Amino acid sequence: MSWQTATDWKTRECMKFAGETYGMMPPTSRISITKDYLKNYKRDYKAANLSFVRLRKIIESEQLADHPLTAYFDEERLQEISEFKALTVKQLACPSYILADKVVSVTDYIESVGIEIPEQLKKDDHGLILRAMDTDWWRRQLRKVSSRYAEKIALHYGLVCKNKSIYCSDIAVQRYRAMKKRNRAMMEGTVIENEVGFALSLQEISDRTVANPAIRRAELMTRIRGFDDYAKHTGKAAVFITVTAPSRYHTKSDKWTGETPKDTQCYLNGVWSRIRAQLARENIEIFGFRVAEPHHDGTPHAHFLLFVKPKLQRRLVQIFNQYALQEDGDERGAKKVRCQVIFIDRKTGSAVSYISKYISKNIDGFGVENDLYGFDAASSAERITAWASLWGIRQFQQIGGIPVTVWRTLRRIETEFDDEDSEAARKYADSGEWDMFTRYCQKAKFDLLKEQPQETNKYGEECPPKVVGVFSQVTGEIGLATTHVWELREQPWTRVNNCTEPKNLLEKIDLSTEPIH
Repeated sequence: MSWQTATDWKTRECMKFAGETYGMMPPTSRISITKDYLKNYKRDYKAANLSFVRLRKIIESEQLADHPLTAYFDEERLQEISEFKALTVKQLACPSYILADKVVSVTDYIESVGIEIPEQLKKDDHGLILRAMDTDWWRRQLRKVSSRYAEKIALHYGLVCKNKSIYCSDIAVQRYRAMKKRNRAMMEGTVIENEVGFALSLQEISDRTVANPAIRRAELMTRIRGFDDYAKHTGKAAVFITVTAPSRYHTKSDKWTGETPKDTQCYLNGVWSRIRAQLARENIEIFGFRVAEPHHDGTPHAHFLLFVKPKLQRRLVQIFNQYALQEDGDERGAKKVRCQVIFIDRKTGSAVSYISKYISKNIDGFGVENDLYGFDAASSAERITAWASLWGIRQFQQIGGIPVTVWRTLRRIETEFDDEDSEAARKYADSGEWDMFTRYCQKAKFDLLKEQPQETNKYGEECPPKVVGVFSQVTGEIGLATTHVWELREQPWTRVNNCTEPKNLLEKIDLSTEPIH
């Protein structure tokens, strides 16, 4: 039956058409979508069928057609598909073929299923081919692609919003929870021991780093508060700016043209890149933080807390407005909502108070009762981190200032520096005083000291250089961080990809239409 016939006649063929479309849907969205279809069908069967026509076109336009979408949510099938694709690449990369032909064939094959190859990997022919021969690599990539594919369907059908599933779909939350559970089981089962016999599980190590939400939040707040104190000391003004994308990027807008949250984040990154370039051309120095967070429909927007010379803050805002309105700047309401600005008056409150709630509600919800839409902040924080994980969005970025890696490395250095400024920077880093650390680091001019590890990764490539300390560009003095030699004591009973998740994810997913909070 043709789509045109399905939209013109109210017959049993309509149900047949709907049934065929139902079978093509992501399994976790079927109930919600079908309920909406049947509800709309009673009111206006043509409009209901047209909605399924659009949905079907979206499904068929994606590049997972070689296997039904349901297969990618079944761990056993996903393993089989990954093994098949790795074997196919081995055949494409047959030794009798010349390298250039191999690379083209493998690249085309990878991209044919919607996997985006990073630019760095495109330049590494050997690394690309070896990864594409690896079943584990395929499984990770296919999980990501299928998750984004399912989320795109949910976005197109309006399932992601404050009235249904806020920030991201329920399946995205379920898969995020399953991933965390797998990772935790692997890390708890892996124990490493150093040269003095001290042993820890990988999970215990993770809990002591910024991977722990509480530590991550505390460090971010320390840095932000320190920047505010440093700005006061140097006479800088504070301004809080929110940049929102044009209407066509918002899924609940009538102008939406199908962009995903990742597409919108790329747009916002482009705006920020042009702003930074203009600031550099005009020698306007700034420092502060950027926070990316979603609207209720999953569309990202950006908050900036920036510190600048008082006489330049008006020009800073002009530049933000210029580039925020560069695309569709004449659409209704653009000048009012596209770039919102608050000039912070320190007599009525600190700059920290303007951004602290955004930090908390995007990590764990600590100290915040409800989000902007009235939902429990802790539950919303989980959905936001699931959203960021799904779309590969960096939530927090420091702008200007001393790199945080210098701060973290100095905190690992136990021996004192001879130079007074260097030693002061080390002590203030250790005591968690970002303001004073920044002041003395600018005098010591630290750079990172790196060492190339001897070991290689599973693809035979050199591991990235490891930070082992710092050295002062002023005095040349070196400070070495405390390091240990760690060895694996126990191998986990299973791999991270196969750990505790059932073979079919649907066995553990609630398919009701009630949102998870």
